Amino acid sequence: MIQEATPVTVNAAATPNFILRVVSFPDAKERRQRFTEMMKPFAGIDWAFHDVTPAEKLPVPYNERTAFQTGGSILSSAERSCAASHLTMMREFLDGPADYLIAVEDDVLFDPTIRFSAHVNFMHRCELDYYKLYARFFVPSHYLGNVGRLVFYRARWSTLGTQCYVLSRAGARILLENAAANGGLTKPIDDTNDSFWLTGLPIVFPYPFPLMEIAYPSSIHSARPQIAERNAELAQELQAPSRLDKLRRSFRRRMSDRALRGFDKELANRIARHRKDLYAAFHR
Repeated sequence: MIQEATPVTVNAAATPNFILRVVSFPDAKERRQRFTEMMKPFAGIDWAFHDVTPAEKLPVPYNERTAFQTGGSILSSAERSCAASHLTMMREFLDGPADYLIAVEDDVLFDPTIRFSAHVNFMHRCELDYYKLYARFFVPSHYLGNVGRLVFYRARWSTLGTQCYVLSRAGARILLENAAANGGLTKPIDDTNDSFWLTGLPIVFPYPFPLMEIAYPSSIHSARPQIAERNAELAQELQAPSRLDKLRRSFRRRMSDRALRGFDKELANRIARHRKDLYAAFHR
């Protein structure tokens, strides 16, 4: 089991060093051109495209039988490629000098008023290792506090989506270790990253989100019929997770959520303590 992240040592006066990397197919010319144009107003940010990593170069183990028995479904080639892209991006981040990584996919549209450095400073001041700037689903969450119009929450369930999230170096190490643990990858990368009951990394996010997802077609969703067919074949010889297994997982998530209530209180206090400086950073 992965242990809870070691908190970042905070120097509130320091400006954290961060990079922004964008998962994108090398031949996605229209997407890359649109993203490049969108980033022009954000001069001075160290950003670059991260070429999609093929499924066969997934840097952690994967076995479809294990995935089926653990999560109830195999992962498609596109899902494994998505996971490989995010995990290799984390590895490259750890090989460099930056303190934080803003991980982005190329199907997003940023709010033109977004302050990337303010969100990184929020992580730094509030001692977070995993922070999501977008979620695919609204899920039950705990209110933490607000800074002006920005309201912060901690999710009680997986919010899913890897469109945009921020990691400290400790957070990246933990997510890499978690993806490789217990036989390797068994769920899509967004579900793997959001499994806070395994990683110890709470899912903190702001609202309103400072970006939106563009409805580009996805090879991940188009592979659903093939996944269902292979799952049906495996069901003839393997045992999928039982109802009891699912209840145990739900119980573990609920107990972990309950255990994080102390974290919520501490984070709410940090937000309140730094509210003046955070407000200036987010709204200058």
